[in-house]
Amino acid sequence: MGLGDVYKRQVWRRELSEVRGVHVDGDYLYLSDGYDGFRIYSLKGKAPEEVSVLDTPGWNCDCFVIGDTAYLADGGHGIKVADVSDRRNPRLTGSIDLGTIAREIHAVPGTVFVAAHVRGLMAIDVKDPDHPKIAAHYQTVDDARGVYTDGRFVYLASGSGGLYIFRYVEE
Repeated sequence: MGLGDVYKRQVWRRELSEVRGVHVDGDYLYLSDGYDGFRIYSLKGKAPEEVSVLDTPGWNCDCFVIGDTAYLADGGHGIKVADVSDRRNPRLTGSIDLGTIAREIHAVPGTVFVAAHVRGLMAIDVKDPDHPKIAAHYQTVDDARGVYTDGRFVYLASGSGGLYIFRYVEE
């Protein structure tokens, strides 16, 4: 399949502020749209339909949703937690300041991993989502830019610092 074939198959596009993060759970599409906040779209119709927008205080640069809880990397304002049980009326319920820019996140139940700019990798305990707390921190050589976990390992992209791999052990 050539690149031209991909363009022929585009089914939807929407111009937004500055989309940085995207997550899909089957029925909904979630977008982190910079200073315009966190957007939720329904995927139940013929085309994505905007359901709601949740304004966040910072620059919303990534999102990850597990069940009815959304975790938002809100730039210099840290991590925000939102209750999205009513997709039409999401609401912020918890937050934690990281002392740096929360760039990208990836979550497993109970823990959110953060690529935390100049502070490296941070693991946030969200077992009580209204009161998240820093559970672990690892300072990297360069700024943290991307993070992913498969539930066994946590992978962190650190610019010129390279790739870090950590074994995930839930305590």
